[in-house]
Amino acid sequence: GSFLPVWTVIKKYIDSMSKIHGDFSAKFKELSLELNTYKTDTTSKTKQNVEGASRHCKDGSCLNTIKTSLDHVNKCKKLYQQKHKDLSESEESLTKAGLATDKTDKEQEKIQQKFTKSQEAFTLAENTYKASVEKYNKAQEDYNEDMTNSCKFFGEMEQTHLNQIVEFAKRFGDIETD
Repeated sequence: GSFLPVWTVIKKYIDSMSKIHGDFSAKFKELSLELNTYKTDTTSKTKQNVEGASRHCKDGSCLNTIKTSLDHVNKCKKLYQQKHKDLSESEESLTKAGLATDKTDKEQEKIQQKFTKSQEAFTLAENTYKASVEKYNKAQEDYNEDMTNSCKFFGEMEQTHLNQIVEFAKRFGDIETD
């Protein structure tokens, strides 16, 4: 016997495997180039999107606004509490003066003026406190809205990215089956 038929089968097998390997390598190279292009495009788009994602929260300014507003609320609250205490004391003095018969009209008038000033100061402190709470709530709402919008935006961006990666993985799987 001759080995010619065996060599012919081996040669056809090697040629077939070589063709399959060549096709696979070409498709793999094409897919690799697409992946590199996708990576470059995605990196630049991500940088642009991150820079433009938040309208209020650039450089942590929204967090600084919230912190500043909260500090102001706390100061206004302390002032409000102090003015409330002063008003209570003035009201108590006024009540005592009204019951006391030994106070002169001038002393009672002085106590009444002090009470009126305390009421005015309390009203001003109360209005300032309310305004600072509203400002803080607005800053917090803006922050929450920005964070919600940013999270939605980045979630959608991530979903698109994952879908593209799945598509590349499917195409890579198809290379082996072609």
